[in-house]
Amino acid sequence: MSSVQSLNTLSTDLTLTGTQNVSVSDDGNTIITITGPDLSSFTTTAELNAVSGTLSSEIDSDITEHAADSSAHHARYTDSEAVSATDAARTSLSGSLSTEIDADMSTHTADVNAHHTRYTDADAVSGTQSVRDTLQTSLCNKIVSVSGSLQTQIDNIDVVDSLNSLTGDLTLIGAGTISVSSVGSTVTVSGAAGSSGVWEDLVSFNLSSPSSTVTVSNIPARDYYQVLFDAETSAANYRIEMTFNNDTADSYLWTNHNIGSSGMRSGFTGDCRLTGDINFGGAASEDFPILRMDITNLSSRCKTYTGNGTTSHEPEFDQTPTTGVFGGMWKNTSNQINRIDFTMVGVNNPGGTRVEFDACRVQILGMNV
Repeated sequence: MSSVQSLNTLSTDLTLTGTQNVSVSDDGNTIITITGPDLSSFTTTAELNAVSGTLSSEIDSDITEHAADSSAHHARYTDSEAVSATDAARTSLSGSLSTEIDADMSTHTADVNAHHTRYTDADAVSGTQSVRDTLQTSLCNKIVSVSGSLQTQIDNIDVVDSLNSLTGDLTLIGAGTISVSSVGSTVTVSGAAGSSGVWEDLVSFNLSSPSSTVTVSNIPARDYYQVLFDAETSAANYRIEMTFNNDTADSYLWTNHNIGSSGMRSGFTGDCRLTGDINFGGAASEDFPILRMDITNLSSRCKTYTGNGTTSHEPEFDQTPTTGVFGGMWKNTSNQINRIDFTMVGVNNPGGTRVEFDACRVQILGMNV
């Protein structure tokens, strides 16, 4: 701040602090005094050189004096000299420690409470017997408790009367003589009748929406079937045909007779005729054909069927029900039946155009011999 001549332009506080022989004082008013050591003897270069020269001579003199003092220096130790010089101290120290260790071991050896004879295997077994007995009893009690609880839960689910409360997927798998089949939303679990000759319920089918064809598939194999077919239709002039295992070739022989009509009909076609041509009612009529038939299903023989049926009408039409008998065969001697298709055909339409079942229910029973 040697170039600052005036502090009149300062607008904030100014703090001056003296250090290293520099002092600051004020008169309490406007005068601040800064006082330092007397440097008048160093005001010229010659004077500074004279001072530094004196100091340099003194330093050189001290170094020379130290170098000449033989007691202030020694040759550096080699590794072997360092080891040799400390050998006695190390020997003394290790001997002392060895003595102390020996003394402690003697004290420990003399203390009879610090030792015991080592257990034999028999001693160990005997000594822990009571603890093991306690643990065994506790563990057995827990196992019995847990198993009892599990058995109670198993007993509670041993018999299931309803699946209404189940959520999520459920998989049913038949094993042995038990079969599981499904048609639409209906699942059927059946046990094989074997040689008992008892009819068992195999398939229950309900048509979900109007259709010209009703297909019942995944029929469990049995030697004999009983089929109950119950339908509703508003079609006029129709017949009901049937095929097995989706075989539509000329593999069928059939005959049918509607009682009260003109004679019997027979054929060799790609389907079985379960009814003759039913020619009752108009477009507004309601017919209710119901059929019952027996089928032999031995794989090595032609599949023969026989049955009867009746078609009734709404009371307002005042029409006598139509009753008929039918029979036929499927000329297959290698496969058992696993699918039956029922088709409604309009007989007065070109090419036998199909018409629809409004509703249909099929029940199939099976039996082995």
